[in-house]
Amino acid sequence: MQCNRRGRNWMAIKLDLEKSYNRVSWEFISASMIAARIPIFLRNVTMSAISSSSMQILWNGMPTQKFKPVRGIH
Repeated sequence: MQCNRRGRNWMAIKLDLEKSYNRVSWEFISASMIAARIPIFLRNVTMSAISSSSMQILWNGMPTQKFKPVRGIH
C-alpha cells in the first residue's frame, strides 16, 4: 500500500509469522529484511516491535497483568 499524503510517500508492511512463530529466529528475520533491502531504520522499528511484545488476557472477565511470552520467536 502506498499513498501520497501532503507530499510524503508512506507504506505499510505486514509480516505474518503466525504459523511459524515458535520456529523463526531473530537472525533469520533480520537477514530476510536485509536481503529484501529494507532500510535500516525500518528494520530497527520492525525488530523492536516484534521483540518487545507483551500479552494480557481476560481471566474471569478481569484483565491480568501484562506478561512476556516464554515461547515464540527466539
